[in-house]
Amino acid sequence: MPADNRGNSESGWRFPNVPYFWFIFPGLLAYTILFIWPTIRSFYLSLYDWSGRGPLGPIVWEQNFRNIAHSDKFWQAAGNSFRLFIFIFIFQNTISLGLAILLNRRGAATHFFRVIIFLPQIMSAVATGIIWVIMLDPIIGAVNPFLADIGLESFQRQWQSDPAWALRT
Repeated sequence: MPADNRGNSESGWRFPNVPYFWFIFPGLLAYTILFIWPTIRSFYLSLYDWSGRGPLGPIVWEQNFRNIAHSDKFWQAAGNSFRLFIFIFIFQNTISLGLAILLNRRGAATHFFRVIIFLPQIMSAVATGIIWVIMLDPIIGAVNPFLADIGLESFQRQWQSDPAWALRT
């Protein structure tokens, strides 16, 4: 069998020949910007004597961590977080697993309970749709009066029945 040489070139690895990279790149970029960079920056700032405003003070290295280790508030917060984690881990996961096992069995009320559990997922979309219908209503809606208040009367219309604004198929 011939070796698969996709993605290799004379000079090494090439990104255009790795199509899956472009699918995971936006997620990796967002994860780096929203999680990894703030974590690294927070650790860097924790090494300084800094009030949170103004210029950085002198570097104190691990002294901030020593101060936290001797703080009663820190240990109280850590204990509360640990208790919350245990409560969520034990009760939430146990109840969720138990419900999943019960709903996986055949029974008379299985479909009813599946609907009850899934109903909040549907209700938020329904509520959002109803709110938009009311907001865009030409008589009682909030959009047309807002446009009139800011001097854009020419943009007022019957949003839900105007063929120019309807979804095109």
